[in-house]
Amino acid sequence: ITCPGGPGDPCSGHGACSELTGLCKCQNTTAGAWAGAACSMCAEGWTGPTCSFECPRNTSGAVCGGHGQCMYGAEKGTCTCSADRCGLTCEIVDEGDNCFCTSLVNYGEQCTLECPNPTYDRGLLVPCSGHGVCNNRKEAWSGQCTCDAGYVGPGCAEVCPGLLLGSGTAQVCTGHGSCYPNPNPTLAMETLAACACDPGYW
Repeated sequence: ITCPGGPGDPCSGHGACSELTGLCKCQNTTAGAWAGAACSMCAEGWTGPTCSFECPRNTSGAVCGGHGQCMYGAEKGTCTCSADRCGLTCEIVDEGDNCFCTSLVNYGEQCTLECPNPTYDRGLLVPCSGHGVCNNRKEAWSGQCTCDAGYVGPGCAEVCPGLLLGSGTAQVCTGHGSCYPNPNPTLAMETLAACACDPGYW
């Protein structure tokens, strides 16, 4: 009888295989809770590379309250809630703005995490270098910038070549290519993005 995972790695090293049935009995402890025929995936309610991080549950025991997906990050299980929910276990129903931080430059469950590249614009602290908006939901997985046209990068700090500054027209890459973050910025051009030109242009 060949066990799931093969003779070289029975039960993926995360369980014991029965010589009678050829079925795996997966490990299920705080050191790792595994599931699947070959014990190759995390059991429900557990996450992380070793399936040893427990996901948040509501008072009824439902993972993410049944309104989200458990993800691994920052050495813990964290809920990514559906669009109409937020909170540690997705227990808060979004009824207007109660799922968003009052500050434009903060996000996270307690609104203590800072959005990328906060800067002052006419005396107001704004996120994303002043060239975009930050997803400031009350979730640990928020905090991403959506950049204005003509700006790219995690913090919208890179200007696309060909952008006609001050003209009100974003002619990115002079209209003949697409803009992307510069993979090799220099000190002299650290805020200049790069263009992938259309065929026939360079």
